Amino acid sequence: MPRIKAVLALAVLLTALSLAFLLPKPRYSGVGILQRLDIPAAMTGWLSRDFSGEINLMDERYRFVSGAFSREYVNRYQESLLFIVLDAGNFHNPKTCFRMSGAQVRELSGTVFVIKGRRVPARVVYTEAKGRGTLVVYWMCVDGKLSDWAGQKFKEFQYTLFNKKKAGLMVRLDIPVTTDTVDLSLKLAGEFLRDLSNSLDDEQLGYLFGVPLKKGSGL
Repeated sequence: MPRIKAVLALAVLLTALSLAFLLPKPRYSGVGILQRLDIPAAMTGWLSRDFSGEINLMDERYRFVSGAFSREYVNRYQESLLFIVLDAGNFHNPKTCFRMSGAQVRELSGTVFVIKGRRVPARVVYTEAKGRGTLVVYWMCVDGKLSDWAGQKFKEFQYTLFNKKKAGLMVRLDIPVTTDTVDLSLKLAGEFLRDLSNSLDDEQLGYLFGVPLKKGSGL
């Protein structure tokens, strides 16, 4: 993915998130989760370019964002994906992000990744703009627990009510696709997450993928 596309993908995500809140509020300050993550720039079979510094998070439009990690990874077969981790006080549905940028959007059936004893249900969205398709795979993890949209909103209300901070992350993969390569791209996502998980310790795995399943769960 060319550099400008990766920067625009992150900018669209952050701008749409900020537009969801029109009333002035204090700048969101997280608990520094991204600083605790040591996501490698290179892994077995993967090299990357960092785009995290391309967005000025001090911009008032991003007052609900505490931190953003964005890195494009390319494997030995020149297959690429953009890996984004967003630390924010609230999350906005990626479908809205892309529609606001003028792209066509279609939600696909979700998928489940099994990551080091963790069952991670992910949402999958296909977007297309100017004849180019992108597969967006994402999930949310709050305080080490995977969360759907309803659960995330409820937790946000609870934390706001008691003026508490949370470790809330949206984890997202953006993969260039055509309508014929969706299944292959999901396989690529699984391979990347497997290789990434082998490079992280248990604490970092918990932030990104939630706590492991209990033994005997049958999953």
